[in-house]
Amino acid sequence: MTGSLYILCAILVITGVTFALRGLLFVALRRVADSDIMRYFGVAMPGGVMLILVFYTVSSTDFSHSPYGLPSIAGIAATSAVYHWRRNPLLAIVVGTGIFLVLNRTLG
Repeated sequence: MTGSLYILCAILVITGVTFALRGLLFVALRRVADSDIMRYFGVAMPGGVMLILVFYTVSSTDFSHSPYGLPSIAGIAATSAVYHWRRNPLLAIVVGTGIFLVLNRTLG
């Protein structure tokens, strides 16, 4: 088999496997979508994921040296405030990240 044909076959196999695995996931989720556990995950997971992200952000912050964690705290506060104001997660993440980056550049 030539090099080009070999690469084409590999790409086709990888594409087929990826498509099949993603399709299988949707079929499996359709069977459990209306279960109590999935409704619980739908309610509990967003808050849990955000809490993990906050802890991850703060875990690497040095509060003993200037700017004393101000960019991280301001970014977290801005993300929370914008989310509670507009109920738009994407907008909240963009604003919070922007504030963090601007403060980190100017103060750090």
